Amino acid sequence: MAQVIERATAPADLIAVTTAATRPLTYRVREAAQLLGVSPDSIYDAVNRGEIRHLRFGRAIRIPKFVVDEMVGEAGEATKA
Repeated sequence: MAQVIERATAPADLIAVTTAATRPLTYRVREAAQLLGVSPDSIYDAVNRGEIRHLRFGRAIRIPKFVVDEMVGEAGEATKA
C-alpha cells in the first residue's frame, strides 16, 4: 500500500508573524538602510570607514540589530535636543 504524503504549504503561503522570538539578530545592508532611512551605498561607505559595527561572512555584510537600534535611538535623541 502506497503512503500518501500531503504537500507542505509553501513559505510564501504562510502569514508572517513578527514577535520578539522571530525578529532577526542581524540585518542585510539593504534592510538596515531602509530602517535608517538612508541608501545602501551610505551603509557600505560607513562600513568601509569603520563607522558602523558589522559582521562579515565571506563577502556578505550583516549589521547587528542592536547596532541599528542604537543608531535609531541616537537619531531620536538628536532630534529632541
